[in-house]
Order: sequence, then structure tokens, then C-alpha cells
Amino acid sequence: MRLVLALAILSGAALATNGDNLIGVTPASRAMGGIGVGLPLSATDAPFRNPAWMRSHKGYSFSFGGIVFAPSVKTRIQNPLGDSGNQKSKADLFVIPEVGLVMPVGERLSLGLGAFGVSGLGVDYTNNERLLSAFDPRTNLGAMLNMRTNFQFMRVIPSFSYELSEGLYLGGGLH
Repeated sequence: MRLVLALAILSGAALATNGDNLIGVTPASRAMGGIGVGLPLSATDAPFRNPAWMRSHKGYSFSFGGIVFAPSVKTRIQNPLGDSGNQKSKADLFVIPEVGLVMPVGERLSLGLGAFGVSGLGVDYTNNERLLSAFDPRTNLGAMLNMRTNFQFMRVIPSFSYELSEGLYLGGGLH
């Protein structure tokens, strides 16, 4: 117990991402570490994580939202020709959308459609004189550093949930 308490006090905030993939699709799912697979968090999260949970939500459900992701990306280039110092990327604000629709069809069937931003990354080092001056202009390396990248991946998932018996659901989605 003392060890756990000491680690909790001494550890800093985990300022990281899960590579270029989000842990969950809705704020509730992300806050709970992506637990939407085993627990029905919301009708929005169900088509993506576990479509069988859609049937546990009675009635129609339509929701949309998003999250603002503001990473702080920096680089430092060092070589014998020059040192760029710490340089910050200008790409520092991303909006990640989420839309979910779940509708009952009959007594036991529900259909759903979800559209979620699930992955992405980007940097912008265009027109950065300090990065460019760190390299010999006779090489192409300086031009490669004058770059901007942007990768955004969204999934649109049609799905279904069928109630086989009380508390037992079968679900699937086309990813």
C-alpha cells in the first residue's frame, strides 16, 4: 500500500497519446480507458466498441460531439553543420468528431450507425528558418525539414444488435 501511495505521489501526469490511435471514441470511454467493450457506456460508443450493447439502450438515440486535441510537438535537430534548437510545430490544434445513431427496429433488433475519428497525427514545420539553417543548403535535407504532415482517419460503422433472450445480445458491425 505504501508503495502504491508513493508511486501515486511521485509520478507526474502521463502526457502521452496511444501512438496515433485514440483509447476510446467518446469522452466517457476515453476517461475510463476504453472500457466500452465490456460495459455499455453510451449509445454513441456502442457501434464502435461493442455493437451488442446497442440493444440495451431503449428507444432512439442520436448524438454528436467531439474533442479538441492540442498536442505540443517539438523537435531539435543537431548535426555538425548547425543546431536548430528546440522548435515547436505550428500544428497544435485538432478537432476529432464523433456521431452516433441507434434506432430500435421491432421488439428485438436495433440498428446503428457510428462515425468516429479514431486516429491521426500531424506536424507543421513550414518556413522554419532555424530548422533550415541547421543544414548545408547543398543537401536536400533542409528541404525535407520544411514540411507539413496531416493524417486523419475516420471510421463509419453500420451495425446491428439482436436480443437473443433477456440480457443476452448478439451484435456486429462492418468496419
